Amino acid sequence: MWPSAETLELFTTRGFLSGLTLGTAALGIGALVARRSSRTGAVPIHGVLVVLATLLAMPAVRDVPLRLIAGLAILAAAGLAYGSMTSWPMLASASAVPGALAISFIAPLPDLGAAVWIVFAIVAVGSPLVASFDYQYQALGIGPLLFVTTSAAAFSVVPDTEELLVMLGATAPLALAGWNRIGLRIGGAGSFAVMGLYAWLIAQGGQARFSSMVGAAGAVGLFAAEPVARRLAGHRWTGLLATYSTGKVRIWAAAGHALILSVAARFAGVRSSTWEAVAISASAIGLFAFLIARQSRHTRRQPVAGDSALENHGPE
Repeated sequence: MWPSAETLELFTTRGFLSGLTLGTAALGIGALVARRSSRTGAVPIHGVLVVLATLLAMPAVRDVPLRLIAGLAILAAAGLAYGSMTSWPMLASASAVPGALAISFIAPLPDLGAAVWIVFAIVAVGSPLVASFDYQYQALGIGPLLFVTTSAAAFSVVPDTEELLVMLGATAPLALAGWNRIGLRIGGAGSFAVMGLYAWLIAQGGQARFSSMVGAAGAVGLFAAEPVARRLAGHRWTGLLATYSTGKVRIWAAAGHALILSVAARFAGVRSSTWEAVAISASAIGLFAFLIARQSRHTRRQPVAGDSALENHGPE
């Protein structure tokens, strides 16, 4: 189904165009940093660039609360610390909680009821999962591309899209950041901060229908399903890259992510009951995680850092 004329007009608004302009500038800056970097592998700054581009473009539609910026700074610092918690996986998993509390209870939200707890859950649970996925598949450069589709799914389901359009505009050019000629990945600090901003934005747009916020939360898709699959597989996990070729993993990742976010956005996000939306989103992610775990090779090996869904994902 083609977008309506009204939907297409939204992509000519000041908010989207501001995000697009600053996202393009951020892509250029990221490419320059990556070229000058002495790091081996992808440079972990994509998520930070998304957050900065979105915040700088946001005045086109509304003021940016200082308390939001403070909460995102707390999350970014936690994301950096997350990379050094190899020996304490439970502590690593809980590292997003202080920032999640800041975004949920300190940064201004339009509703102090269910929205607070939805935002808290997205940030506290989603941040470590995104960071884990990003590190596990940094060689594929798919994190930035998957995140722009997550933003698009959230835009499609929330009733008020004004703020989310800014993020969508910023993420669109930055989807190219994972391309090997540029070589960026989301990063630990970026994973935490971008999930905090994402959760805050869907709360702004989804206040008229809480189930839309749940649908947008489920649109994290493969970012959540794959780390959960690693935990389910346990010692049997050998990694998708050890089982399939790089090209097949890219295709599988894109298709799987699209399937999960489609269920979350088009089914969960339009329910009249918030709890029904939670059940649908959680079932979609859980079922796909189970299928991924089943595909892992049933060979025993010693676990390595990053195998656990919520374990440390490596230094940033």
